[in-house]
Amino acid sequence: MAGTKRTFDEMARADQPTGLPPKTASSSLLETELWSDLTIKCQEREFRVHKVIVGLQSEPLAAHFKPPFIASAGVVNLPDDESEILANLVQFFYTGDFTIESIQLFDTPPSKVNKNMDVALQSVEEVEVVEGGAVREVGEDYQMERTQIPSEPLITVVKVYIMADKYDVPALKKLATTKYRDLLQTEWESESFSQSLELLFDQTMESDRMLKDVAIAFAGGKAQELMDREDFVSMIKENGDIGAEVFKACLALSKVRAASAPMAQLPNPACVSTIPNHPPTAEQEDRPKTSSQYLYEEPVNDTFADFHFHTQSKRSFDIMSAPSGLSPMTAGLLESGKYSDLTLKTSDGKVYQLHRSVVCLQSKPLAACVDGNFMEANTKTIDLKDDDPYTVDLFIKFLYTADYDVPKMPVTSHDPAVVHTTEPNQLLVHTKVYILAEKYDVPALKVVASNKFQSSLSSCGPSEFFVTSLELMFTQIPENDRILKDLALKFAGKIYRKLADRGDFIAL
Repeated sequence: MAGTKRTFDEMARADQPTGLPPKTASSSLLETELWSDLTIKCQEREFRVHKVIVGLQSEPLAAHFKPPFIASAGVVNLPDDESEILANLVQFFYTGDFTIESIQLFDTPPSKVNKNMDVALQSVEEVEVVEGGAVREVGEDYQMERTQIPSEPLITVVKVYIMADKYDVPALKKLATTKYRDLLQTEWESESFSQSLELLFDQTMESDRMLKDVAIAFAGGKAQELMDREDFVSMIKENGDIGAEVFKACLALSKVRAASAPMAQLPNPACVSTIPNHPPTAEQEDRPKTSSQYLYEEPVNDTFADFHFHTQSKRSFDIMSAPSGLSPMTAGLLESGKYSDLTLKTSDGKVYQLHRSVVCLQSKPLAACVDGNFMEANTKTIDLKDDDPYTVDLFIKFLYTADYDVPKMPVTSHDPAVVHTTEPNQLLVHTKVYILAEKYDVPALKVVASNKFQSSLSSCGPSEFFVTSLELMFTQIPENDRILKDLALKFAGKIYRKLADRGDFIAL
């Protein structure tokens, strides 16, 4: 009875029988080159193989020795491929595997034959063809010359995957993906990871996702560490599509983490209205430090512009221990300017008559500006020309009232007679206030801005304002400052499908 004819794809799948000789026997055929009826030439190397083994696993290669493209004299030339990677492909055809460290293949060893097939497969090193076709014993004095594969395993595996795709060997693509996933555990910290990602996206079809999904998912999980590496940052700057996919994977992971571990509630703003200007008490010293601790560094240069802030400082304070020094009287002082001993100017020309006892008590950087070895200490005038004047206005109002309000912004439609009000752009305002509070070290304002940002999220949806807010907070807020970022990422996870349809979000 005639058997059912199977397609090349069916025979090539790892979970389907191929009809090929057992792997132990076929690997011997590769080493001995017994009955080879096809030579594959690649650069300066030659591989003496068998049409039945190669053709059944790769239809594109089979086309080289099938009408109307019958290879001349049983030779297939592949000058555009890398011989080392082709060696892995050939090895897979005969063994169902390929080795990354070294290829167990000859360049062009002598052909070996034996009159008895069983003897040939069991003792492949006992005979050798000599000139004229005679056979002589060679014993163990014949040494196999082996060729080494390149030393970057991640890149090698990606190249094997690319060649498997080129020659339509799905089982090899699956194997290469498995090997790549295993190698990531030990090789991801090398520069070859960035190079392998770039190679994969550059030389495979956009729709080919098998290996890409593995690589991107891993990169998303290691995004924080990878963004500290110059080679990875440089790579995603040059390959925006890869950066976008890594960011999407990171967002998806953040959504999972947020669902399994809800974010802790923010502190009550009433508890953190100002910063103490006195040493901590013994009770405060003994209290364990928490994630609400903020750090600052005192100035070391003679200009306020050189004042640097970071989290690796020796001095710190806890926002939960900050006493409230404000009273209803301070709001009136802002309006009247009475008893003012400090002037603050903004880039739009506005001048504020302020009070050091109010401003400096809540902002150590501004206190250092006025009290330190800066020009401002003599003039008692601070010029915040580099800061957004509208945001500065809200910042000052908070210093005097422990709160700030953002009126709904009027937005005119295409019909000049119709005027609407909208809230989504408040997200930008609250984000900018948070950034300014971080810059001038006012943690209580960061808490208030975070609460207001969270309240505005419900009405914004996947808007351009939300996307711009994301860009601002991830470019202008220190990496380890997570209060506002975690709120935004949690919300992004909820509306991810809608965000994915926005070009500005993908571009981000």
